[in-house]
Amino acid sequence: MKITSEMRETTNLTDVDKAFGKWLRQAFENTVITDADRKENLAAIKFLKRPAIEKVVLFDDHGSPSEFVDRFERAAKSKGIEASVLPAVYYTSGSVIDSAALTDHIPVLLDSFESTEGGWDVETFIDKVALSYRVVVCAWDNPTLTALTLALRSFLRQSMLVRHASQYFKDSVAYEKYGVSTRFKAKTMLMGMPVTLDVDIDSLGSEMMSKVISDSQSKRLLSNEITISVIADTVTAFSFPNTAMRYEGSLKELIT
Repeated sequence: MKITSEMRETTNLTDVDKAFGKWLRQAFENTVITDADRKENLAAIKFLKRPAIEKVVLFDDHGSPSEFVDRFERAAKSKGIEASVLPAVYYTSGSVIDSAALTDHIPVLLDSFESTEGGWDVETFIDKVALSYRVVVCAWDNPTLTALTLALRSFLRQSMLVRHASQYFKDSVAYEKYGVSTRFKAKTMLMGMPVTLDVDIDSLGSEMMSKVISDSQSKRLLSNEITISVIADTVTAFSFPNTAMRYEGSLKELIT
């Protein structure tokens, strides 16, 4: 689409969703189960050997674990693939929520520049948005569900530990070894320009995951679920004739 003056565009959340999934996959990177002779471990070991992109997937329609399994198994069957989707870890796309952390937040001017085509300028304002993600671990049996849940839970708790660590710990060598951060970036596009958004894990819904037992095609399906809240950048760009007076400040000053 050709960009002209008097347009406005705001970054969408699709790339934030993708970045969240990439961050979440770290929970299963380099994770192993060494007791391969125990039959209860076989399904979890097979899961951990999958490519990273297949370990944690986005399930857009906020459906139940049984709906997730039924949809993916129907898709596999339509392609002539005889394989069970479980065990699996999926997350839903982020839902915008209210957050006390953003009560006093004010959008501020991020950048301004003249278009390469001439005749108009662009100014970008940065704001914050709070999002909530559902993360679900699914398995046919309890040992597999427990193994993957504990791997995920350990990653989340270590991430929050690092986030709330004292400055003394952050200055130590141990901090560098953790390799776990609650901050990551999402790359997106805005008015034809690449934009990088900062995303921070804000809170975990519960220390202990909630367990759900449901049926999928007459099979007993087990799942654990946790809610994760994040604070993400959102950027809005305005294009206008470059003869207009440029404003430097916050939006609040313009409307109050």
